[in-house]
Amino acid sequence: MPGKSILILTDKADVRKSIMKALLVAAAEVDIVFVRTTSDLWKRLRDPKEKHHVLILDLAKSELQVDSLLKCCRGHERYGNLPIIVLSVEQELSEVVRASCSFVVFHPLAASMLREALVWCFDRKTLLGGSRYQSLEQDGGDGGVKSHGAPKDLEIQAVNLSMVPAAPAIVVS
Repeated sequence: MPGKSILILTDKADVRKSIMKALLVAAAEVDIVFVRTTSDLWKRLRDPKEKHHVLILDLAKSELQVDSLLKCCRGHERYGNLPIIVLSVEQELSEVVRASCSFVVFHPLAASMLREALVWCFDRKTLLGGSRYQSLEQDGGDGGVKSHGAPKDLEIQAVNLSMVPAAPAIVVS
């Protein structure tokens, strides 16, 4: 993961701590940028000198309008295909969240879950056996669960939303 950058939107100190613990091993190899507000997030995303490889959004952040934020991110020319990991307390997620995000990691954060999601986001081409990553919409959106060769324990560690049909609720036990 050398040279990778993670942009993280959260205003919770305990979430920042959990993320730092999860990434302790990779801290020397990964740039971690925390922002507290959506305006700071957009400044970072629009800065031509910065390139981020993963976006992490904490849905528990105060006054976050996640649906509109995700629509803007997906419509952004530079970051439209950026892997997005959401951190959520709730297991019921909006249609926009399910359609726009790569992974959901549920609170309380487990380091192993977050690391699995990040490894997949950073190295998904290798994990997919060299095939180009495609979302369900690009695959035809037939609603079937698609297995792209990701590690079998990935479903236990985190929820990969690109491989789950958009209609049903996502329940992880």
